[in-house]
Amino acid sequence: MNTLEIKQQIEDYRKKVESEVVFDKNKHIYQRIEDGYFLTGVTTILGVKSKEFLQFWAAKEAVKSLGWYDLKEGDDEDKQNLFKRYSEIVQMDVDSYWRELDNAKKAHTAKAREGQKKGKIVHEFCEQYIKNKIDPSMFPAPSIPLEDEMVANSIRLFLNWEESNKVEWLASEMMVWSPEHLFAGTIDWLAIVNNIFTLGDIKTNNQLSEDVILQTGGYNLCLREGGINPEQRLVLRIPKSGDGFEAKVISTDLDFDCQSFLSLRNVHRWNLYLEKFKDENGKLCF
Repeated sequence: MNTLEIKQQIEDYRKKVESEVVFDKNKHIYQRIEDGYFLTGVTTILGVKSKEFLQFWAAKEAVKSLGWYDLKEGDDEDKQNLFKRYSEIVQMDVDSYWRELDNAKKAHTAKAREGQKKGKIVHEFCEQYIKNKIDPSMFPAPSIPLEDEMVANSIRLFLNWEESNKVEWLASEMMVWSPEHLFAGTIDWLAIVNNIFTLGDIKTNNQLSEDVILQTGGYNLCLREGGINPEQRLVLRIPKSGDGFEAKVISTDLDFDCQSFLSLRNVHRWNLYLEKFKDENGKLCF
């Protein structure tokens, strides 16, 4: 299939999906237009999968707010901060110390919000940039946000990757859904990359999670139902720190990834089903 045929296939699929499903971006809710049925989101399904590392990260952020630092990676500034925080804490009364501990308990939430804000800026730039490349008459070219140097550097890494490769953008933020399995999601991008039809995802994390393998598997399931078959999956990791960019082809078995995603789908369904067996206090009664 040549590029023109792929473009037409994508456009036909996009129109069909938009006639069948509506997405509330503020509430992040997908609904089937025909009857208002709420479709489960791909990222919601991924939430079923255990993420044990998050509890260790949360604990680390808590003690960091109290002055802790990694002895292997710390520098003189970290040591000075430790002594400063120690001096502040030993002079506190009980109430002030309790408030300090309460703030430490919530430190990971504040850190996550800060990261999400920066990641959103990077994502939105890439979305607008790709849309402009596809149709400049409809979407103006975005400007690099220079007020945050780390974010600006992250965006430059993305632009450098594009310049170093032969990329023809086909779609950005395209909604997909599975009529068979009743879930929906939004693909970051589709493109012809170095002559290969590619399903792509953008991550701004400090390191890649295996969730992206299952996530792109879920997207592929939707596209397959619509008769679209990308030749590869590619994740672009554009870290918010402005360095460490990665462009990785996902080489795991696609069929197995799709089956595993559907297993999570069933677990999510089972979790919802189990709610029927709980009382008003959330106690399980069966």
